[in-house]
Amino acid sequence: MNEIVQTSYSNGQLLKALWRRKVVNVEDFEPLSIKLNNLTSSTLQIADFKAMFACTELPVSFLFVAAYRHLGQLLAQAKFSSKLIGLIHLSSNYSVTMLPDWSTPYDLRLSLTSCESSPKGLHYVIEVSVYQQGGLCVKCTNEILDKRRDYKRAGSGNGTKGEIANDAWGGNITQMSDAELTVATNQLSSKLARKYAKVSGDYNPIHLSGLLAKLLGMKKSVMHGMYNLHWSLSKIDGSEQATDVMVKFNRPCFLPNKVELTRSSAGEYSLFSSQRSDRHLHLKLS
Repeated sequence: MNEIVQTSYSNGQLLKALWRRKVVNVEDFEPLSIKLNNLTSSTLQIADFKAMFACTELPVSFLFVAAYRHLGQLLAQAKFSSKLIGLIHLSSNYSVTMLPDWSTPYDLRLSLTSCESSPKGLHYVIEVSVYQQGGLCVKCTNEILDKRRDYKRAGSGNGTKGEIANDAWGGNITQMSDAELTVATNQLSSKLARKYAKVSGDYNPIHLSGLLAKLLGMKKSVMHGMYNLHWSLSKIDGSEQATDVMVKFNRPCFLPNKVELTRSSAGEYSLFSSQRSDRHLHLKLS
């Protein structure tokens, strides 16, 4: 896979590239990697993020915020067969060598590495790596799903008590024990989603408008999965010391909602809706 060194698009260039992007046939998929050097995160964005999550140190997941608009630059140029609206973020795996100092210049490598077809739809892998002073700081591998509209997992609609059906992965998730320790709770609202969109730049309409969310196939507006990850990491003592952070995003988190972060006896974390009926993410740190 060839790597193209580019400069960061302006807002106008990015919008133009996204508007002109063409969807290609599955067989015409081509991996693409771009490198953007000497980037900086604004001091205002960093301050707003820290204020939103009441953290003194930025979690490793801040990489998503730093890279978000540049992901648009990658996808605007990539040859793949899906529209950008409607893609489902299934998982992120952060491999950490050292946490970046986001207040100083850094380089980003962004790669769309693969596309595989399955009964659920098309699975894509996107890798984002950040470098400082020539060394790798963090590599994040993301799995993205373009779900087939006609896909139904086996046995859907026949879930039993203690199971969470129809997760983003297309299978059941066994409900966690009530013996799990509650770490923190959070009240989510549409106002909070709009505030996070301003901080992150993620203005996906499913997060901002109940009407648009319904037009795009959701029953209500949905909280950003990455917001829930940032918030969860900010509530876990010592999370900044982890060298591997793996998150799976499960069911959508409809708004408004009250969520509960729990810790199992195995040291894994889950984010549930009230009464632990729906799990929105599962998190492992090591």
